[in-house]
Amino acid sequence: MSIVAGLSAPLFALVAAQAVVLAGVSGVYRGQWPERPWTPALAVVIGAVTCSAVAFLTAAFTPSPEMAQVTTFPFMLALIGAPLWVMGRDPAAIDWTGPAIPGGALAHLVRAAWGEPQVMVVPAVAAALVMAAVAIALAVRLFRWEPRF
Repeated sequence: MSIVAGLSAPLFALVAAQAVVLAGVSGVYRGQWPERPWTPALAVVIGAVTCSAVAFLTAAFTPSPEMAQVTTFPFMLALIGAPLWVMGRDPAAIDWTGPAIPGGALAHLVRAAWGEPQVMVVPAVAAALVMAAVAIALAVRLFRWEPRF
């Protein structure tokens, strides 16, 4: 457990710092602050936990540090592409597929922060938590610490 905490701590610190800076810049630039500030905070926490779990999960399949970018690419592509797809569409037009894709539920939570009435927060939180739980369960089952020299 201490190995996981030690390796994940810098990720969580960096994510928290970036979230604070981006929230400040976004608030100043837009001239308005989120109506529901807890939804982007929840998205940041769940997203960081999910990404950390996926990092440990892909480490089980990565033979060398050089290959890490290759094994994480499919997840990162979905994590970046889904929010772009979700944010580019009308909230009422997005069905269950939006939150079901990694990052889609997080985009729903960020969109809900500014009070979009069509965005349903509970299904987005549930989908994000399920995604995080699956990633954690697979990482716990498959990750083995083996020092690589």
